[in-house]
Amino acid sequence: MPDKSHVYKLFALFLIFIAGLFLRIGAVLETEVSNPLRADAGQYLSYAYNLRHAGVYSKERPWSNPSPLSAPTPDALCTPGYPLFLLPFAGLNVTQQTILDITLVQALFSALLPLLVFRLGTLILPGAWPLLPALLTALSPQLVISNTYVLTETLFTFLLLAAITVLATAFSSTKARAWKILLAGMLVGLGALTRPTLNYYWVALLVPIWLQTQQPAKTRLRMTAILLAGCLLVYAPWTVRNLTTLGVTSDPTLAAGTLIHGSYPNYSYEDRPESRGYPYRFDPHFDRFGHSTTDALAEIWRRASNEPGRYLAWYLFGKPAGYLGWGDAAALNNIFTYPPDKSPYFTSTPFALTFMLMHLSHWLWIIMALAGIVISVVQIKRKRLEPAHLFILSLLSITIIYFLVIHMAAFPIARYNIPILPLIFILAIVTFSAATTRLNSIIKGRNTLSEAVL
Repeated sequence: MPDKSHVYKLFALFLIFIAGLFLRIGAVLETEVSNPLRADAGQYLSYAYNLRHAGVYSKERPWSNPSPLSAPTPDALCTPGYPLFLLPFAGLNVTQQTILDITLVQALFSALLPLLVFRLGTLILPGAWPLLPALLTALSPQLVISNTYVLTETLFTFLLLAAITVLATAFSSTKARAWKILLAGMLVGLGALTRPTLNYYWVALLVPIWLQTQQPAKTRLRMTAILLAGCLLVYAPWTVRNLTTLGVTSDPTLAAGTLIHGSYPNYSYEDRPESRGYPYRFDPHFDRFGHSTTDALAEIWRRASNEPGRYLAWYLFGKPAGYLGWGDAAALNNIFTYPPDKSPYFTSTPFALTFMLMHLSHWLWIIMALAGIVISVVQIKRKRLEPAHLFILSLLSITIIYFLVIHMAAFPIARYNIPILPLIFILAIVTFSAATTRLNSIIKGRNTLSEAVL
């Protein structure tokens, strides 16, 4: 007969899943965005459309003109992960139904996140604690609203969390690990194809793998090789395509643009209010150094040399705070990337309440997660962790650190923290659980002492 507590946990998880699904489907059906295919969204669908109908991977926008005069020109400005996801939706006519179909499928993928969080949580949290990060993931407005846009956040978050969950389960057992590590590597590769942010993530993953000192070096080396094989199996065809079609491994302007976009203190050009959020659009010199990494670094150095205190404060404090913050400088209500004409967060009580709850508690989870990283480092140094717990804690910690460091160099808007929010929730609850356990032991210790005295 199944344990009642286990049944209760599964029932609670089912309710959390339904709540998350309700919010996501409701947001998709009740949100209206004018010109939803602007900027990046339009480019992503253009790549899918051109690939499906012309066999060419190009950002040119022929679907706004069904009879183009010439074939689109291939490029590598955008990695193909998200456009391939959009491929089934890129019919001959792009309509509002097209957008609805995409966002509904995204909502379904996003509704699975609490289940992945719960599974990952069970590997490191006792009792019913894994339900809490699953609930926070279900309620998070950022994770809900991201599904309403034709942008990479939903797919990328799912792939990242799936990769981490599979990798964690691989190191929590001694059986059939090789195929799980290979699968995790493939998911990391798919994530890198969806967002180049993950290109160097495999380097960060070496940390938790090589902390498994109970394993022989030969075994850890084999695990590393399997992980890299999975990544390359998925990612290498994109590099080969670029070399054969364009003669380069990737678009050379991507790195330069990433560095420059993130170099403007307070997200503004010369502190002009109208430039906040999009400073590069107001910088008349951007075209001079926005196409070469060398020129970009030289220009950033020149500007930083003129105002060293300001740039040091921006890179060391302003960027991390901006990246981990609640919302973006240029977004409506801080979290609507493309301002909606209509949203249930404006009119529906359940949506408004969850928005307020998560907004008020946002920095609590961030601070507790950062505390969890510090605690993890201390515990690892003291060698007090079981191998499986050591791996998962170091995996969560190094992932958050990796994204933080990447965005200290790149554009640090809060929209980019969406993929690591589930990890932040898990690590925050790990901290809370540990603190609660410690407090209980202190209280019990005092009670025992009191009883002995009496």
